[in-house]
Amino acid sequence: MPVLDTCILYDFLTGVHEAKEVIDEYPGAMIAAVSRYTIMREAQNLPPLIQQETMRFLNRFYCIDFSIEVCGTAARLSRNEPNLSDTQVQVLASAISCGDVLITRQPIYSTSANRVIKAY
Repeated sequence: MPVLDTCILYDFLTGVHEAKEVIDEYPGAMIAAVSRYTIMREAQNLPPLIQQETMRFLNRFYCIDFSIEVCGTAARLSRNEPNLSDTQVQVLASAISCGDVLITRQPIYSTSANRVIKAY
C-alpha cells in the first residue's frame, strides 16, 4: 500500500478536493508516525470535537513505526539528501522501508530516491 505524505493529510483536513480524491483512491494507504504526530500536534489547538474527528480520520490509516529499519534509512537519506527536513526524511524513509510509493504534492521530494515518489 502507498504511504501518504503529511501534506495530503493536512490538505484533506482543510478541505482540498484533490486530497480527498487521493485518499479515496487509496483506501488502505499508510502514514508515517511523524505524519500522525504532526497532525495530532496541530489538532491540539482546535476545539475538542474537531480534535476527536481528526483522531478518527488518522485512525483510518496504518501508522508505520519509526523502527530501527526506518531510522537507518532516514539516517542515510539525511546524509545523501541534505535539502530535506527531518520530517520529510522520516516520511520518505517510511515509504522506502515499506517498499511502496510515497504520494505527495511536495516538489522537494525530487531526490535520488524518487523511484518511490508519486505526485498528485
